[in-house]
Amino acid sequence: MNANRKSAESPFPEDLLTEMLAGLPITSPSSRQQASMKKSLLARVGKMAAEDRANTAAADMLVVRADEGSWFTFAPNVEMKVLQDDGATRSWLARFGPGGSIPAHMQSGDEEAIIMDGWCYLDDVRINCGDYHMIRKGARHGVIHSPEGCLIFVRSHSLKRHASELTASR
Repeated sequence: MNANRKSAESPFPEDLLTEMLAGLPITSPSSRQQASMKKSLLARVGKMAAEDRANTAAADMLVVRADEGSWFTFAPNVEMKVLQDDGATRSWLARFGPGGSIPAHMQSGDEEAIIMDGWCYLDDVRINCGDYHMIRKGARHGVIHSPEGCLIFVRSHSLKRHASELTASR
């Protein structure tokens, strides 16, 4: 019986009900009833195991929904949303509005990026939606400029600074 379910008030007095129940013959469930109980029990155990696996998988997985997380200004007309940062690497999105740009700077760690939407220039090289680029630690990272706006997925080292600090590293 479900412990959360309220039982209805019995029309019989408690002592009469006890006597009536005591007088019922004790019988074993039929093989059909046993099979039904076994099936129900196995389904319940299976559901619990699946929930346990899902909880374990969820503990080993990070999901950031598109409408979750915070965007903050990284550079004029460029916003950044950190997806994950473990102290060594950071995965983030850069959302450029039309005319948004990030100044040239020296890379203080490897950086990988994929254009997810729109297009931009990296110095004078046009990078289109779906294109990937990588800039190695110590290399000069050219100006990123998006005339129409774009969305870029970036994986870089965690020490990535605000764009206003990048100018000093040129």
